[in-house]
Amino acid sequence: MTALDVARTIARSEAAVIANQDLNVDVIARNLALGPNAALLVGNLGTPVAVPGAPTSPAAVAVDTTTVNISFTPPASDGGAGIDYYIATSTPGGFTGRANKSPIQVKAAFVIATGYTFTIKAVNEIGAGAASGPTSQVLPNPNP
Repeated sequence: MTALDVARTIARSEAAVIANQDLNVDVIARNLALGPNAALLVGNLGTPVAVPGAPTSPAAVAVDTTTVNISFTPPASDGGAGIDYYIATSTPGGFTGRANKSPIQVKAAFVIATGYTFTIKAVNEIGAGAASGPTSQVLPNPNP
């Protein structure tokens, strides 16, 4: 790992602390093997990235007793890093599904007559953003 890589990691951590503010970090590295007056390397990291915002308008539709499709609107902010994927999680059960765009398909052994809600998170290179609000409750569909 180079000094520039370390500085980028620090800058990204700072971005999480200082949300929605630009952070500009200069990196200065000295090659001590060449002596205390060795040439300096300066690199500008630019604006750091953060986790994405929360997706909106989640809606769930039960396809059958093992499949639920969840549609949503992507978040307004991708955190500056682009979104890698989205993950939907059920309550109850903690069943999950993952996709690169809407809709997300969750396959699980859903219990008939049990209501499930789902939330969605967007994930980028920094991590998972805040969860969407929950979908309306959906029951597994025994008669597809």
